[in-house]
Amino acid sequence: MLGCSYSALAVGEGASCSRPCGNAALLGRSKLQQGFTLIEVLVASAILTAVVSIMTMLYQSSLAAERRAEASLRSSTAIPFVIDVIRYQLRTEQEQQGEGVFQGLKYHWYAEVEKRERGYVHEDLLEDYPGLTERYVLWNVTLEFEGRPIISYKEFSW
Repeated sequence: MLGCSYSALAVGEGASCSRPCGNAALLGRSKLQQGFTLIEVLVASAILTAVVSIMTMLYQSSLAAERRAEASLRSSTAIPFVIDVIRYQLRTEQEQQGEGVFQGLKYHWYAEVEKRERGYVHEDLLEDYPGLTERYVLWNVTLEFEGRPIISYKEFSW
């Protein structure tokens, strides 16, 4: 019996060993039994399904996070430019509200006067320049982007 781990001396001369030998002995199966049992296939299928489901959820959540980050970045880069537009409209056009679209983002803003000051004007010039009496204005500005939190800030104009 080649490949048997038992020696002929242990069993006896001329006697045969009843234990299976070779690969079948290592696997615990007879030579006629080949392949996987139904339980093994079901367990492997369940594990594969769980791994595929987890990977799909991870992929979907990473795509959603990427979309949120892209939208946040787009609105974050638009905010300074929109604030410059508002500043220009407050200082030159004296408008107190407005709306527009910048980089595909809709926005609406409005401003309320918090305080007006005239600053220093020499007494001899007050009669010649009456418009300088309330020259400096401090505004409370509220800026609303579509789908973003409201931004409130103060703007100074003259």
